[in-house]
Amino acid sequence: MAQGKGMREVGYIDCAGGGQIVVKGSFAYIGNMSAPDGTVIYDVRDPKHPKELARLGMITGTHSHKVRVENDLMVINREVNP
Repeated sequence: MAQGKGMREVGYIDCAGGGQIVVKGSFAYIGNMSAPDGTVIYDVRDPKHPKELARLGMITGTHSHKVRVENDLMVINREVNP
């Protein structure tokens, strides 16, 4: 992992990833680039031990790498793979 000045790794999530990560309060929302992985939601109150709460899958031929969260509403942008 690359290191930024004044930053250090405190936890690790092994996921397909490749998309946006949004952290709101105690939750991290991670978009993924390849089906069947879609958006994954983690509880990150204890950053050393993140806990997966939900996994929203995608159908083959699509991806959902963009996620937005505001006012208790999550919006996922599903796109068809080129």
